[in-house]
Amino acid sequence: MSLSNRISQVLRQHALHIRNVVYFLGTRAFAIVAFILVVPFFIRHASEQQYGLAAIGFSLLGIATVLDVAFGYVLIQSQGRRFARGRVLAADSIHGLFGFYLLLACATAAGGILLVLALRLPSAEALLYACLAALLPALSISGVVAAVFQAQNQLKPINLSRFGFELAKALALALSAVLARDIRLIGPVLLIAAYGRAVLDMRYLACKTGIKLRFPGFSLIRRYWRLARHGIASLYIVALTALVTIGDKILIKHFFSTDAVAHYSVAYDINTKAYLLVNAVNTAMFAVALHRFAKKNSTFAPLAAGLVTVSIVAILYYLPLFALAPVVLNYWVSADFAAGTVQFTRIMVFASLMYLYGNVFENALTAMGRARQVLRVYVVGIVAYGIGVGLTIWQQAIVGFMYSYLALCSMLCLGFIWQYRLAVRPAILSGVRHGCA
Repeated sequence: MSLSNRISQVLRQHALHIRNVVYFLGTRAFAIVAFILVVPFFIRHASEQQYGLAAIGFSLLGIATVLDVAFGYVLIQSQGRRFARGRVLAADSIHGLFGFYLLLACATAAGGILLVLALRLPSAEALLYACLAALLPALSISGVVAAVFQAQNQLKPINLSRFGFELAKALALALSAVLARDIRLIGPVLLIAAYGRAVLDMRYLACKTGIKLRFPGFSLIRRYWRLARHGIASLYIVALTALVTIGDKILIKHFFSTDAVAHYSVAYDINTKAYLLVNAVNTAMFAVALHRFAKKNSTFAPLAAGLVTVSIVAILYYLPLFALAPVVLNYWVSADFAAGTVQFTRIMVFASLMYLYGNVFENALTAMGRARQVLRVYVVGIVAYGIGVGLTIWQQAIVGFMYSYLALCSMLCLGFIWQYRLAVRPAILSGVRHGCA
């Protein structure tokens, strides 16, 4: 067989995965462009201080991710394995887990709103945080829909839904900057967008699968409690991550200033937006790895795809960002703003690369059902991060937050590689061809 015919055969064989990745990359790139345009626009029309408050608000959405990953992990694992083995989706288990998710989201939302009222914050901040708490039930609906589709490797509807919400964030920032010149309109715009998205997601799920999401009886919820408990390890993982992404900004605001939050957040955001490009590939490869693992096939190909993607992003994005950080920030925001952000940005480049390479192995471990091993790595990394932050506050050196984050990402990268090696070593030693422990 000629080389061209071989390439053509490979492209046809993996056409679905290639389409998923290309579609993801295209929409994620558009979301990054929207972010690049709206951040300096918001800072100019509002202020650095207002952007710092908005960054704290957006980080609070990590609470929704805690719930999403925990229950999404269980749904994807249970339904993905059924799908890989040619069995139909189990509607009862979907409804049972959805009931857990919705109840927890509603309880968290109510607690969040009460906490905002009790803190007696300024009206603009109180409105933003209350709205972000109130949209948690809507995000729980979209999270369940996304998990069901990901279990079947139908990634286009997931991507379109998440892409729409990313654009809603940009729209919320732009409208609030123009109409209010502060953060007061961000929460209401996101609230409307989240519930609108939830309705569309539910209708699309019913159209494509015939499953109409509904709150089941409490007897069905109790029936699936044992299944839901498998997501506890993943819930702890994302809860620890949320402590970092939310706590760092709150601590910086408390011990330094809101302006410092803005500098830190821009350096953080300009790096982490590129995560969307890698996550586009990882999301597509996760379903591949899960289905291959269920069938006892090799998981090397999706792992290699992730590593190649990170290397490409490193060459095309992170290395230029490190070298041209002063120029980029100067033209993107302003010279004064760049002066206080360049060092953060460059440290964050190394942290991002460590995290992204480690995340490829984390993705593989999660697909193999090894959430507890992943949790152990996170616990070690968070302990190292906590020690670093404590020293930072003691020394009153804000740059220590970035070095602490670098230490965290380094520990995660090394830990995930080590755990993956332990996971596949028994198969390697026994000569099993699929290499799946």
